[in-house]
Amino acid sequence: TFAPFIYLNWLNGTGVTYTASAGAITFSGRGNTQLVTSNGVPFNNPITAQNIAGTVRLQDALSITTKTYTFNYSSGTLDLNGNTLTCGTFSTSSTATRTLAFGTGNITANGTGTVFSLTATGLTVTGTPVVNVSNATATATTVTAGTLSAANSISFNFTTGTYALTFLNSASHSARDVNFTGFAGTWGATSTATIYGSLTLASGMTLTASANAMTFGATSGTKTITTNGKTLDFPLTFNGVGGTWQLQDALTMGSTRTLTHTNGTVDLNGKTLTVGTTYATAAGTKNLTFNSGT
Repeated sequence: TFAPFIYLNWLNGTGVTYTASAGAITFSGRGNTQLVTSNGVPFNNPITAQNIAGTVRLQDALSITTKTYTFNYSSGTLDLNGNTLTCGTFSTSSTATRTLAFGTGNITANGTGTVFSLTATGLTVTGTPVVNVSNATATATTVTAGTLSAANSISFNFTTGTYALTFLNSASHSARDVNFTGFAGTWGATSTATIYGSLTLASGMTLTASANAMTFGATSGTKTITTNGKTLDFPLTFNGVGGTWQLQDALTMGSTRTLTHTNGTVDLNGKTLTVGTTYATAAGTKNLTFNSGT
């Protein structure tokens, strides 16, 4: 078991094979830029990126074979540089100053348990941030999205699996676009969480009931809500100055749930919105656009 510290670059030979090892490779530069080139060869050990005041930059796609191993990002800049980082679990739970630069890249987590864990303190997110959760099992899975602003928020795709998902269930946690296409498990929502982008539910998934409100908080552009026949058995709040939410199909809430419209435009888009008890307005600037909907 080895656990080396790397202070400059890493370049895989195309013929290299890594034996599984629990010892982490730590990229620990001191303010420089470290280039990591996989050359199509997967790693088979945990990886830590902790280049204080510097950058760890992927030159191509990086993959960790063993799904129980973690990519841990604790300081400096992690630059995906438009590439895909695939690992069992991804963690950035430090409070150090750090920038997670996606560019057009993404993080794909394919493990079980807590597959993505984020602490917002000290973190800046740039690019088009996307996290794909591709756990194809029935083993319970947790995604801790953190309390990020709209500008820093991350989109999440849940693409497969029949597991029980814990996600956006902690107070003030947030996400950008949330897409469950392909997911057939159970989503345990919510706890006063905020979605800054669009929401797409899957027809094969199950949603648990909650007395806590899900807030749609976009402040610009048109976001979409697609329920695919699922009932949202929790309160809903629309509160984003300048935001628009357009229904893509009928939206039905649980029979005891209230919708509160504070700011922004709710566009029924010719669809039917069925609230549980009350559609209520709160002080703010708002529009309810029927477009032949009810």
